[in-house]
Amino acid sequence: MDIIKQQQLQPHVDSLRLHLLFVEAPTVIISSLAISVMLLIFLLGEVIEQGMLFRWIALIVIVAIFRITFVRSTIKVFTQNNLSLNQEQIKRYEFIYGIGAFLNGTLLGGLGFLIDASWPIGIQFIIPFVLAGLSAASASSNSSSLPSYFSFVFPALLPLSYGLFTIGYNFAAALVLLYLTLMIVISRRSNTAIVSNIRLRFENLTLVDELTKSNQTQEHLLLQQSEQHKMLERMAHYDVLTKLPNRALLADRLNQSMVQCERRQQILAVVFIDLDGFKAVNDSYGHDVGDEMLISLSRRMKVALREGDTLSRIGGDEFVAVLADLTNVEDCQPVLDRLLKAAASPVTVGNAVMHVSASIGVTHYPYDGVDADQLMRHADQAMCVAKQLGKNRYHWFDTDQDIAVQIQRESLDNIRSALERREFILYYQPQVNMFTGQVIGVEALIRWQHPVRGLVPPLQFLPAIEGHTISLEIGEWVIETALKQTMQWEKIGVNLPISVNISAYQLLQADFVSCLATLLVAYPQVNPRFLKLEILETSALSDIRQVSAIMQACTDLGVGFALDDFGTGYSSLTYLRRLPVNLIKIDQSFVRDMLIDPDDLAIVEGVIALAKSFKREVIAEGVETIEHGTALMRLGCELAQGYGIARPMPACDVSAWLDEWKRDAAWQNLMS
Repeated sequence: MDIIKQQQLQPHVDSLRLHLLFVEAPTVIISSLAISVMLLIFLLGEVIEQGMLFRWIALIVIVAIFRITFVRSTIKVFTQNNLSLNQEQIKRYEFIYGIGAFLNGTLLGGLGFLIDASWPIGIQFIIPFVLAGLSAASASSNSSSLPSYFSFVFPALLPLSYGLFTIGYNFAAALVLLYLTLMIVISRRSNTAIVSNIRLRFENLTLVDELTKSNQTQEHLLLQQSEQHKMLERMAHYDVLTKLPNRALLADRLNQSMVQCERRQQILAVVFIDLDGFKAVNDSYGHDVGDEMLISLSRRMKVALREGDTLSRIGGDEFVAVLADLTNVEDCQPVLDRLLKAAASPVTVGNAVMHVSASIGVTHYPYDGVDADQLMRHADQAMCVAKQLGKNRYHWFDTDQDIAVQIQRESLDNIRSALERREFILYYQPQVNMFTGQVIGVEALIRWQHPVRGLVPPLQFLPAIEGHTISLEIGEWVIETALKQTMQWEKIGVNLPISVNISAYQLLQADFVSCLATLLVAYPQVNPRFLKLEILETSALSDIRQVSAIMQACTDLGVGFALDDFGTGYSSLTYLRRLPVNLIKIDQSFVRDMLIDPDDLAIVEGVIALAKSFKREVIAEGVETIEHGTALMRLGCELAQGYGIARPMPACDVSAWLDEWKRDAAWQNLMS
């Protein structure tokens, strides 16, 4: 045990040591008194005069009485103070006890001075034996206090040794001194043993007390840890405001419900609830009132559910309910109706009466066969649809529509990656004058050189990007690639205008004209008239005023326009007159069947006549045979393109095709 602990225990050790001394003191005092009186009366009555004998006995009795009185009062003090005296009190009581022991020893030791050689031998030796016995008895009873014992034994035995020495019993006197020394050693050892035992007792008691306190502290800590664990458990799994399960506990219960649903071959519904108008409540009444409203609504919605269903708050004004053990999809409709009613009922907080509603999205497992996170996302998507449809309603998640959206998203991602990896290329289809055989230009047609699927035609990927940002990037890439190709052809002596298809989405962008101007500036070697932009007739009719203005701005840059797929829309002569186009393209759907379908032939003939009336050039698409070309020439259409002339080809093949191109003999004969 460390020094500090020993210092703390010392007052307790001294108190108990002194207590033991005083507890045994009455027996020692009375025994010493009785033996002393008997010795004086029966053995020394003949050698001590009667007066001295009475005075001596009286002194012994008086000392004994005072000692007994002091001992009794001290024992009472010990009892009242529960053995917890301070060091000054302990020293004072021990000192007073030592005085009594000294007086007792002095009175008994005085007998040693009376020993005379004339006494009978028996009387001479009875005194040493009695004093030796009393000293031995006192050693066993007074060893808890060495000062008290020494106060008794020295005045008791030293005079005896002196008396024996004076009458000539030197050996006996030496024995008395030896006996005194032996008593000192014995008493010191007894004192050491007593003090050690007392100290060990207190140390044990201290250890027991410390262990008890430690156990109590540990129990308290365990209790605190248990309470903290429970509090953390609540914080980790329950919403602090509404006391509803939070997102983490919801995910766990949803996963468990999905497992049970599969095992029991039943249906569960995931219901996503978003409060309509809650932000306005917060803004008008403050967050405290808003919180009270959330608490009230959460209680209502929980009551609206069935027993065994779970309602969770996942944040803000959003809740998710899990409805398990459904036999049919329709079984959840009564619960949904109750939820809508619970949310729409007025909520009163203080003097404020507030109204909100709920938009609810619902999806069903296993019909919606995804994991728990996806189920909540799908329910969230359905909730957004309900909000768009007017709020205060529920909407079922459409799995087929979601699959289509996923496919669309994957297609857009793949197309964007293809653009970044430079997998798109342009093929070029020649446009010719069937009367003269002159190649008047080419149309740029995009292809996707897919690393797995091979060459992918535009109809398999362009519809997916229509109206998306990626279509603008691809459209800009097509224009820039066409300009670059024009520049490369000019270097080898090939001067061919390139027609490029652009969408209405791209044309109607606010920065389209500026972007086009920037591209033209980037390729100053290319004459802008060698770039022609083809727009669909239906695109032009979407906003005739805006489209006409944009086209005019592009025309001012030197770029020409063609109206593609003419005849497929609902053109009016006024629109055609207002659009700054110099070329009309007859849609291939009419050209393809014009030889067998009188209606298509009539449309082609009408478009040609209309173009001539408005002084516009006209070109026919889809000329697949010589006969198609011959028929068009007879109708007055000079320009054409199609498989009957040339298939779309890579840029590297155009020069060779130009060298080999000759118009068909039938067309030549038609001119003669």
